[in-house]
Amino acid sequence: MSEDGREEDRQEEDERGEGMQEEDGQEEAMQADRQPGGHDDEFDVVASEFDRTTSEFLDVESDVEEFSGSAWVGAGDTTAVVVGVQRVDSDAVPDGYPLDVETDEALQLTVEPSPGSEAVVFVEWPESLTTDAQLTRLLRGLGLDPHSFADLQRREIPLLRDDGFLYPYVPPEVADVSSKWYLGVAASILLWVVLSVWPDNLYQGAFGYVSLTSWILFPLTMYFDTRWVRSYLTWNPVTVLWLIGSVIPILNILVGAGYLFKRFRTTSLRAE
Repeated sequence: MSEDGREEDRQEEDERGEGMQEEDGQEEAMQADRQPGGHDDEFDVVASEFDRTTSEFLDVESDVEEFSGSAWVGAGDTTAVVVGVQRVDSDAVPDGYPLDVETDEALQLTVEPSPGSEAVVFVEWPESLTTDAQLTRLLRGLGLDPHSFADLQRREIPLLRDDGFLYPYVPPEVADVSSKWYLGVAASILLWVVLSVWPDNLYQGAFGYVSLTSWILFPLTMYFDTRWVRSYLTWNPVTVLWLIGSVIPILNILVGAGYLFKRFRTTSLRAE
């Protein structure tokens, strides 16, 4: 073989060796990213911690709700269309009915949970339509005039199940508050995110004002928004619990995010 041929062979071998080294380097870099401590793993750990903390806080609230007898319409409950409305004597309410009917008369609603099936549910028929009467809370929560109970006809209402009974979800209160307070909750979360990035400056200069604003804004907006949720959604949040979570630095970021997540996954009483 000539000298020129041997030189070309050596160049080709050198080029193949460099290519293999580059491939080995890329493979090592990929393996390093997959090893514990890589960027993907760090992100997964943070995301996992967020999910765990939020889930634990919601579990605590669920336990408190169960203890206090409050309700949230979840996967085990349903909605139904009202196909009949009439006043009946309270004796028509069966024993063991989950919703307390303590008035002399009741409003009987014939509902259709699914096409071709019917059920009967009851709410109290009050002597006067006070703001805390069951019927008032139900109608106002649905966006109806409390004096126009006949407007329930053909409306879809949320129902709960308990001990084999279906009964209407009645909001614990109907507050005249704006539905936009959640924007303040979201703004508070963002403020606390900013403060958490520079914790050493928490009480200095402009950061001090931001910190003070956050301390006041978060519980204030949380209070009013939970009142709106209790009035117009099928979730009865334990306001005190969420207020406590909103004033604990850093944790309140997770608490607020979990609150908004659940808020926007909950069914509205009002027809869309």
